[in-house]
Amino acid sequence: MPVRQINPTRSSDHQALVRDLVAEWTKPSGSPEPVILEELDQKRKLAHVYVVWTKWSDIDRVERSEIIMDAAEKRLSAQDVLNITIAMGLTPDEARQMGLAV
Repeated sequence: MPVRQINPTRSSDHQALVRDLVAEWTKPSGSPEPVILEELDQKRKLAHVYVVWTKWSDIDRVERSEIIMDAAEKRLSAQDVLNITIAMGLTPDEARQMGLAV
C-alpha cells in the first residue's frame, strides 16, 4: 500500500480566527457567537472543547480543530491543553444535528 503525504492548507483567516476565539474565550463579549462548550472528564478536568460558530462554514473540519487548539494554547495551561482529547468546531446547523444544546 502506498504512503502519501498530505499537506494541509490553512485559511488566510486562520490567525484572525485564533485571535477572535482567544479574545472571546478569555473575556466573553456577550455576543451570540462563538459559543464555547467545555466538557469535563470524571476528574473534573477539561477533556472536550466544542466551538459553535457561523464563521466555520468555509473552514474545513481539520483546520477548525487546529484553530481551537491554537487558541487553547494561548488561553490555557500546558497541562490543560494536553488533557483535551476532542476539539471540534461546528456551525450552528452541525451542532443541532449532533444534538448539542447551544
